[in-house]
Amino acid sequence: MKLFFVILSFLVISVASIQPAYAGTIRFGADQSIVKISDLSFKGPKGEEIFLAHVVTTQFFILGLYVKDDGYALGIKGERKGFYPFPEAEKVKQLQALGILSDPLPEYKLKTFDYVIGYSLWIFLAAMLGWGLLKSAFSRKKSAPL
Repeated sequence: MKLFFVILSFLVISVASIQPAYAGTIRFGADQSIVKISDLSFKGPKGEEIFLAHVVTTQFFILGLYVKDDGYALGIKGERKGFYPFPEAEKVKQLQALGILSDPLPEYKLKTFDYVIGYSLWIFLAAMLGWGLLKSAFSRKKSAPL
C-alpha cells in the first residue's frame, strides 16, 4: 500500500514538472503561457513578427492551485513569454476592417492538460484523501471479528 502512495506521489509531481523549461523545479507564484492561435500579417511596434495568441496563467504552490484564461494577446515570435496586450475593441474593429485580424476572431479554449496542471494540487489532495479513506475502510474490514 505504501508503494502505491509513493508511485502516485511521483506521478503527480512528474506531471506537474513536465514542461522542459521547468523540469525538476519547485514552482511558486504565477506562470504565464502564450499559446499561438494563428499568424498575423503585420509587425509589432519594434518591427518584430507577431501572432494571435491567448494567455494562460497558472498559479502554483508546488503544484497547481488554479488556472486562468487571460484572453487574447499578440505573441512575439521567438520569445517564449513575450506578448503585447490585445488592443481595445475599437482598434480590433479597425484591424478586422483592414483584414489584418479575422472577423470573428477564432475561438479557443483551454486544453485538458492546462486544467490538469492548473488544478494538480487539488487532484493530488483528492487522491490522497481517497487513498486514506480506502485504506481505512479496508483495514477496518480486515480487523472486524467474524
